[in-house]
Amino acid sequence: MNENEVQPFIYDATDENFAQLVIENSSKGPVLVNYWSKKVGPCIRQYPVLEKLAQDFGGRFLLVNLNTDDFGSLAREYGVTSLPTLKLFLRGEIVETRHGYQDESDMKYLMAKYMPRESDAKLTEAVKIFQQGDAEKALVMLAEAAMQDPQNIRLPLTMAKLLVGEGRMDEADQLLGSMPMEQRDDQETRTLRGHIALLKVHEQVLPVEQLEEELASDTDNCDARYQLAAHYFIDEDFEKAMQLLFEILQLDRQYQQGAVHQSLMTMFAMLGDENELVKEYRTKLQNMSH
Repeated sequence: MNENEVQPFIYDATDENFAQLVIENSSKGPVLVNYWSKKVGPCIRQYPVLEKLAQDFGGRFLLVNLNTDDFGSLAREYGVTSLPTLKLFLRGEIVETRHGYQDESDMKYLMAKYMPRESDAKLTEAVKIFQQGDAEKALVMLAEAAMQDPQNIRLPLTMAKLLVGEGRMDEADQLLGSMPMEQRDDQETRTLRGHIALLKVHEQVLPVEQLEEELASDTDNCDARYQLAAHYFIDEDFEKAMQLLFEILQLDRQYQQGAVHQSLMTMFAMLGDENELVKEYRTKLQNMSH
């Protein structure tokens, strides 16, 4: 995994060059960081997939390999606790994280999602029109663009976000649910659906005081916990929301057909992998599964 003149889009990271290779270059386009170790078998299997991906995309993104055996502190700085871990940087921010071995088709889909497309111009124009107050025109423009370029997942995702902004939760959820399976399984799509689910719960929940009384009288009441978590989510008290959701999983892992786990994943995505609450509750979930 060395820098190669034949492959100028694949590099090895060090403490000295990480900021330039990753942070600075991500202002120009996607940078995929591969955190690996020669001691971990899946890392060795993962690299040929990433090398082929970089070649197939012909330099439209940079692949940066960081050997955690040599630069462990740099990996820990970015919250890497397991290997292999892949982090995609764009405009100086981490926009995607993948843990464990990833196959070629999943990685192709992930990277294609962040490559510029001609239909992005319509997306930008539609968002401007929405911000100017003409929501219907913006939504129609996005719908037409999505029909012309069904591979651009940013179009339906943006349309769903605008619908949420208009308070049209059911329409947003239906739109996301009608997307092709590959797009429905996308992390951002699942996160947005989890967000919508919590917003829809909040529309129907009882007052906080009443829910707290119900929980005090029945400590195993998952319904009260879930509704309280929705309250705290809206109030951005994520610590209380996560605690309640985790308690539900301890009582009933299948409650609401997995909606609780997805709600936690939604908050993790909103706060980012580096957030201390996310680290704490991700570890709790991992311990629960063992």
